[in-house]
Amino acid sequence: MEGEKTRARVRDTMKALLTERDSVALHAYTPASGLPSLRAAIAADLRERLKASVSVEGLYVCCGKDAGLAAACRALLAPGEEALALAPVPEELRIYVEATGGTLRTVSLPEELGNAVGRDTRLMILDTTAWPWETLAPMLETLRAAQARVGHAIYLLAVEPYGSAPALCGYENTVACFPFAEELAIPGERIACLAVSERAEDGADIFARIAGASRAMGYVNTPSLMQRVVERCLDLAAET
Repeated sequence: MEGEKTRARVRDTMKALLTERDSVALHAYTPASGLPSLRAAIAADLRERLKASVSVEGLYVCCGKDAGLAAACRALLAPGEEALALAPVPEELRIYVEATGGTLRTVSLPEELGNAVGRDTRLMILDTTAWPWETLAPMLETLRAAQARVGHAIYLLAVEPYGSAPALCGYENTVACFPFAEELAIPGERIACLAVSERAEDGADIFARIAGASRAMGYVNTPSLMQRVVERCLDLAAET
């Protein structure tokens, strides 16, 4: 029933936009990073509702979760560097990592994470929707301790529920990926958002690299209609 409510709200929003707006304006190009009004709305909501350390300048609207993950991997990894992920991992994740010249190594259990981090480890990729807080919180502490041990930042690329965003709120060097298309039951429409924490080391540089990677992969902007739909349905995304 909740899924049907979500789909109905999104359908009604699309119909309203198509009725209210001139088609040229509705489907026009937007800034590559997303509509300013959408980015402002996301930043304000995350800060007010979750007290998340994120600003408009750290938000990049992208063409779905996979486009966001691919761009973030290119932004966060250099050739020869390593990413870790908890097994099992989807095959496309390995493709995104190896496209950077880096390597992906899987860790079987959360308890093995601390020992798995080495000098070449720069990135941990984690779907936080799969882990309860009592398991996730110790993993974040383990990453924090591992950073101190190896002497450099280890970034966390986290697929997050927009409703709670535990990694963005709980770990400094986080780039969160919010898959709005999935949360709003419009998976084929391909819209997501990357949020670089204001507390992240070199956060402004990371954002610039995400923007450059997205453009290098051929993305001009996320479809403007879907951006406006998400802007009007943010409250719905926060509930899912």
